[in-house]
Amino acid sequence: MTRRELEQMLKGKDGISTYKEAGIILDAFIMSLSEFLLTTGSATIPGFGTFKIVQQKARKGRNPRSGASVDVPAKSKVSFTAATAIKEALNPK
Repeated sequence: MTRRELEQMLKGKDGISTYKEAGIILDAFIMSLSEFLLTTGSATIPGFGTFKIVQQKARKGRNPRSGASVDVPAKSKVSFTAATAIKEALNPK
């Protein structure tokens, strides 16, 4: 899904009449979620899922071109776990 497709889906729902309004709402949501993650470490959106900051350990990697061993430093990244409702919708019993 592209940003434009998401804006198109938002447009026309609950008083959002233009792509510009949809873009503003989308930007505000992304910025708010990012700020919340940075301050608390995790964010749960009921019915959608949980975003969590996790630490990836330093490791040894390999340069695919030369085959040389490379040290990959530790870093933070965001992990997402889908809510049960989404998992069940994807895999009906």
